Amino acid sequence: MSTPPPRTHAELLEAFRGLVRQWPQLTIQHFPTAFDCWSPGWPDLVIVGPGGVLWREVKTARDRLSPRQWDWGDRLITAGQDWAVWGPADYPENAREQLSRLAQIGNRNSPS
Repeated sequence: MSTPPPRTHAELLEAFRGLVRQWPQLTIQHFPTAFDCWSPGWPDLVIVGPGGVLWREVKTARDRLSPRQWDWGDRLITAGQDWAVWGPADYPENAREQLSRLAQIGNRNSPS
């Protein structure tokens, strides 16, 4: 019997966190509530590895980015960072591919 795909925001966060844990050289940070970070719109996940940093906003199929989330994404991309939105369609194959690249040395901030 297979596990149903993640649907809620919490389920998606946990699913992506589980993927990250497959690579011991990766570190993940998540602020559970907006009150835990200093800046509204800050990405849900910051994943650091030998190949750089991934900044990921997690959204369900029904969720939409807020203006502040768009602003953070734009600022990060302008700064040369790898920012993107992960949703149900990215789990697990697309996310696994990006995490695998991040876990490799010398692949710094390659586009997703």
